[in-house]
Amino acid sequence: MVGSDKSDGTTLPLASLVALENLESLSITQTKVTADGIGNVSALKKLKKVYLYGTGFTNTAVAALKQKMPGLLIDTGGYKLPVLATDTTEAKAPEVKTN
Repeated sequence: MVGSDKSDGTTLPLASLVALENLESLSITQTKVTADGIGNVSALKKLKKVYLYGTGFTNTAVAALKQKMPGLLIDTGGYKLPVLATDTTEAKAPEVKTN
């Protein structure tokens, strides 16, 4: 696991990812990875998408990564999803009238 605290205490630092030169997608969500690892991410020249939500990457770090890798799609989360009638957490399904 990259940059997270697993129950056995093992982590894989972002620096070790540099060896994965053909990596195209990277998810480091919900980890303690911080902006200090930005150089390691930008070294992945074939990277097309990175998922960063739930990390220590600041807006400034994300902007710096965008500048270093303009074609990179960066997903930082923060979505506002619509509530659907089938959702059970907030909305109720519409009542069905019978004759």
